[in-house]
Amino acid sequence: MKITTINQIPFGQLDSEYDLMICASGYESRAIYVAEALLSRSANKVNGLVLAFDEHKEILARPQNDKFFEKFRFESKICIGASTENAEVIISEKLHQLKRSKPSKILVDISSMTRAWYGAVVKCLTQLTELGNLEVHFTYTPAEYNPPSENYPPNRVVCPVRGFSGNTFPDVPTALVIGLGYDPDRALGLKEYLDPQLTFLFIPDPSTDARYLEKVKNVNSFLLGITSSEQKAAYPVLDMVSTFKLLESTCNGLKRNWRVVLCSFGPKTFGLCCFLVASIHRDLSIWRVGADHHEKPINHKPGGDPLVLRTSWRG
Repeated sequence: MKITTINQIPFGQLDSEYDLMICASGYESRAIYVAEALLSRSANKVNGLVLAFDEHKEILARPQNDKFFEKFRFESKICIGASTENAEVIISEKLHQLKRSKPSKILVDISSMTRAWYGAVVKCLTQLTELGNLEVHFTYTPAEYNPPSENYPPNRVVCPVRGFSGNTFPDVPTALVIGLGYDPDRALGLKEYLDPQLTFLFIPDPSTDARYLEKVKNVNSFLLGITSSEQKAAYPVLDMVSTFKLLESTCNGLKRNWRVVLCSFGPKTFGLCCFLVASIHRDLSIWRVGADHHEKPINHKPGGDPLVLRTSWRG
């Protein structure tokens, strides 16, 4: 399937009637924020799938989240946070159970999902062939600001996301497109690892919190200093459509002469836009960089109204 339209709508305009809801259960309080708000309006049984982390099962908000999804009879599947393959199989099976006789409406809450999981959702959508039209609402709940850990673990995983490795000739020069975050040395480490001929930086400005933007600029000061102004762009975190269009335009221009590699270290809204753009331009690659399961768990609490990106897909 392919995306035909994309727009952003207020969270208050959503109803609670979906053919399928896909959520994640982890240690963050915001994991149930969207589902709780929607299901409190409905008396109908929900067809729900919750991807439950295999890691950190007993800490912070995890027990409360598991009880919530159990109460509303979500089908719970244990997944490894960094595993795309495991999530793909589960999501694909659930999507194939949808009725083919009518258009379907799906909600995917990426608030507490890993990049591997919401990337798997997008990949599974692109591989659907037997369904008609789909309307998919991607929701994201911004978190209250938490400063990064002072003892941040080094990069342990640096590799392409499964299913998003692109198809370009090996002798084409590399352009690295980075969505900056506030994790120390992540972006610079990837640049040094790939040694691209061109680096393009996306800065989350305006952000959901001025402290976050200030920290992003501080931890990436060296990388920002060695990158020309023509290779930097600001994007509005709360406006996902503008972010999508800016990223898609940049990648479409670059891919004519470059092998384009995308990587997001910032808000998940930018990461989602990377996957959606790559679902249109299949020659793009998406890489993930992180400390795997060595990062310290933080209970990210809801910090504002959820964002909703409404997308239409056609076979």
